[in-house]
Amino acid sequence: MSFEIGGIGKNIPAQMTAELGTISIFPSEPPADVICDPQGGIFVGFTKLWNRPFFWNPRVLVNPHMIVFGTSGSGKTTFIRTILSRAQAFLNPPPNAIIIDAVGEYVKYVEAAGGVVFHIGKKDSLNPLDAPGTTLEAKMVQAVSLAKYSGFVEKDAPRQLAMFRRALQRAYEKKGIKTSEDLRDPTKKPPTLKDVMEVLEEIKDSDASAELKRTAEAIYERVWGVVSTSPALSRESSVPLEKLFHMGLVCLNLSPIPTEEGKTSAAILVLQYLVNWMRQQGEVKPGHLRLIIVLDEAHRVFAFDVKKEGEEHPLAIIFREGRKYGVAAILSSQLVKDFGYDAIANAATIVVMKVHRADVENVIHALSLPRHIVEEAANQPKFNAMFLMNFGDIQWSAPIPVRVSPYFVREDISVQVVQTHNMAREFLASLSRSVA
Repeated sequence: MSFEIGGIGKNIPAQMTAELGTISIFPSEPPADVICDPQGGIFVGFTKLWNRPFFWNPRVLVNPHMIVFGTSGSGKTTFIRTILSRAQAFLNPPPNAIIIDAVGEYVKYVEAAGGVVFHIGKKDSLNPLDAPGTTLEAKMVQAVSLAKYSGFVEKDAPRQLAMFRRALQRAYEKKGIKTSEDLRDPTKKPPTLKDVMEVLEEIKDSDASAELKRTAEAIYERVWGVVSTSPALSRESSVPLEKLFHMGLVCLNLSPIPTEEGKTSAAILVLQYLVNWMRQQGEVKPGHLRLIIVLDEAHRVFAFDVKKEGEEHPLAIIFREGRKYGVAAILSSQLVKDFGYDAIANAATIVVMKVHRADVENVIHALSLPRHIVEEAANQPKFNAMFLMNFGDIQWSAPIPVRVSPYFVREDISVQVVQTHNMAREFLASLSRSVA
């Protein structure tokens, strides 16, 4: 239902007439001070309905986390590059950014932007057992959690978890690390997956019970499948994990790692360090971004679901606590089912690009959207998106259609946007005041 004001179109500009014709009792777009304010926001593009400049602004959102999904070729990667590029160009100070890249799509972009690329599995290595804990017990707890989340042990197999911990403790002892004080000795390095495999092999060949030997062998086979195909995960870390979040734009290229378990272990190790880092840095003012972490093709790394993964999964902690520490997580994938329920429920921004026809029913169910909206999303051209946003001060449940202006469009990067006024709404407000 729209307002109708007889005869008014003859006496006002055509632009105002067009806006009047689209005003509904339920506004079709959020207020300008919410989506058009460049202060602390990142310019994304223009709204499709009223052609207003659209800014993604964590200052007005419940949290800065974002999920992006859409079929191959819809513009997901370009959209994320746009967010990163304009965050560097226009936010003051610009946030650091870490891209955990499962397939190598961001390597050339980061190199061209003057960032740092680590090729995990080629010239660079990550030791999944090099946990950030400051005590021996903390390091072992984190390493066992990584083994569970990565698939080195079965998640619902307590005997395997206990065996992995036993082998890990023995591997630490062989390195001369028996207490937390030993960790402070720079000559003593944490064990690697290869060291744990050696202990498991010893148990397999010992006079232990048949059950213990079977458990050790099951873990050995899983870890061997990773280490044998990617030796870079069985060496000391060459990536400066402690400094990673102060290095500007960084890409961790995981594409050289051939196994999903190997990629997952590398990603989770970085996320464990991020949780430790953000807590050390302390809280920030609401809306301030200190760091953006991107997980592209996130389903290749893990499906974040608290019911399956546990509340202490590092990504669950980042989604839960990242806002107060100025950390924004951006997850990207092709299908909505690639994301767990908790990721969708805890991201204040969901960006729906062109939806794959096979995914329409899943999107309707996952996002509780009407069928005609999802059908429209399935027909979107490249670089078009629907934004579902959870604002802090207003309630808004309708999708916001936006034409994304890619980062490489020069005139849009340098756009200077003044405060946008809704002409039609202001006109109606003046009429109601004059009638009163």
